[in-house]
Amino acid sequence: MKIEQNNSLCFKPFFQKIIKTKIFFLLILALIVFLIYGKSINFEFLNLDDEKLIGSNINFISDIRNLPKIFLTGCYYTKNSKDYYYRPILSLSFILESSLFGKNSKISHITNIILFILSIYLMYVFLLKLNLNKSVLQFVILLMVVHPILTSVSVWIAGRNDSLLTIFTILSIINILEYLQNNKLKYFIFSVFFFAIALFTKESAIVLLLIVPILMFSINKFSVKKLVVLYFGFLLFIILYAILRSSTDVNSSLLLYLNNYIVFFKNMIYSFIIYISTFLTVFDIPVCLFDFSPDILSIIKAILFISLITFIYYSNFINRKFIVLGLSFFILYLLPTFFASQLFFHRLLLPSLGIVLIIVLLIQKIIEKYPISTKYFLCFFIILFLILSYSSYLQANKYKDNRIFTLEGYKNAPRYYHFLINMGTIYLENQDYDKALEFMLLTEKYKPGLGLLGIASIFYYKNNLDQAEFFLKKAMDFNKDDENIYVNLSLIYENKHDYKKSLEYAIKAYNKNPYNIDIAINLARNYVLNEDYKKALDIYLYLLKLDNQKAGYYYSIGFLYDKLYNKEKALEYVKKSVQLDENNQKYRDFLSNLLDN
Repeated sequence: MKIEQNNSLCFKPFFQKIIKTKIFFLLILALIVFLIYGKSINFEFLNLDDEKLIGSNINFISDIRNLPKIFLTGCYYTKNSKDYYYRPILSLSFILESSLFGKNSKISHITNIILFILSIYLMYVFLLKLNLNKSVLQFVILLMVVHPILTSVSVWIAGRNDSLLTIFTILSIINILEYLQNNKLKYFIFSVFFFAIALFTKESAIVLLLIVPILMFSINKFSVKKLVVLYFGFLLFIILYAILRSSTDVNSSLLLYLNNYIVFFKNMIYSFIIYISTFLTVFDIPVCLFDFSPDILSIIKAILFISLITFIYYSNFINRKFIVLGLSFFILYLLPTFFASQLFFHRLLLPSLGIVLIIVLLIQKIIEKYPISTKYFLCFFIILFLILSYSSYLQANKYKDNRIFTLEGYKNAPRYYHFLINMGTIYLENQDYDKALEFMLLTEKYKPGLGLLGIASIFYYKNNLDQAEFFLKKAMDFNKDDENIYVNLSLIYENKHDYKKSLEYAIKAYNKNPYNIDIAINLARNYVLNEDYKKALDIYLYLLKLDNQKAGYYYSIGFLYDKLYNKEKALEYVKKSVQLDENNQKYRDFLSNLLDN
């Protein structure tokens, strides 16, 4: 009996020690995030970036041999001059997923959740190094991870880029701290290496150049020599980044915004007010805002927040240097996002670190000064944690599928052209052509040239091919690099039975974007219509390498081998198509026909 008691006494400190470890806190974070956002694993790809990034380009990203090419193209992998985004590390994450699992939305959503957990956890690790109160920091981090303002980071696949940016930026900063304190070469190398990865993740990583001297100043480790050494290392990769980016077709809208600096400045002020206000919002966070201006309530919230920060700074209630550091994180990492005309809240992930720092310092100081307040903070935390968790659970539903996401987006941003196009597409799919045309015309009103493709589609489905052709050629005047224009022209000429003209445009579309599966299939069909079966077969054999479980590919290959008088091969592939989709009557009939002949 005495021995058992001693054993239990031995185990108690052991478990207490585990509970106090960083790994245990990581597990708690993971459990909470999966409980709230785990349902997103069953969500589909959304028609705002997800399909462009993964779905329509799966034949490119599922081939690991294309990995070097991601540093020489935009993240949409097209030759479209209106591709503004250079995101090699984001593309790398999709290549690693797709080369292992193919087009799999479940895997993509699981990856998103894991990256979100790691980004929040690394915030915790970094802030812990600033000698903050560990318990207070953990409570605030737990509130941040369940705040609905960050829901899109976890459940929207396109929001992954900010998780990646946060992970590599903070890894760089952690190693900068170690380099400042220990002066070891390995920490310098790691800090520069992670900065480089962050830069190739998103261009806003360059803000770290401004953050480093502020960080040095805040922790009383300012060193001109070390700052110059770090800048030299950073500069090497900035030059490499500039060279590689300039070799792509990726456009840059920076000059456009600088030329319209008054509009940009107004947009920046409005955005800060709305971002601050949204931090103080509990329910119903918008999925997006566009052509926005803050309401009275948002302005009041922002004024109260700024007044509080001003008060605690001038009253010297908490460390002023850390207030400067926190505000620098929040402001400087938000600034690059204002070059976009839309407000998406996943962009708040990295800037939110600055808000967390200030909140932790404030609570920490209040508890030190008024120890009795601890129990009140604990009660407040429990209530707020439950409310925010429930709100985030509901917020995630807005990203469930294309229809829900589009309706939510249109409600929040009724003038944003992407949601207008998607609304038009929904009505087009429901064959409500009048309503579809209404939204496409609105798109054209707010973004001239962008709605023409949708208008052409409506006339195409109404079998008015001449009008459809007219609007497509008009769309070409706005963007001659848009492969979708050429695909649709190809379909129009196919319906007019002008197969040579149809093939001509199918080839043009393929040359603009050779990685899009639908474009490749369209080209293969046109080769068949022009009786060039060998070229069509080559396309389908390539597609089969990318997805060897697609029954339609086996059927098409079998059909083409039959046309090329290779009955043995035709039978082999058609049998496989029937095995994969035994209920498909067309496949079964063709197999029977081959066997009979």
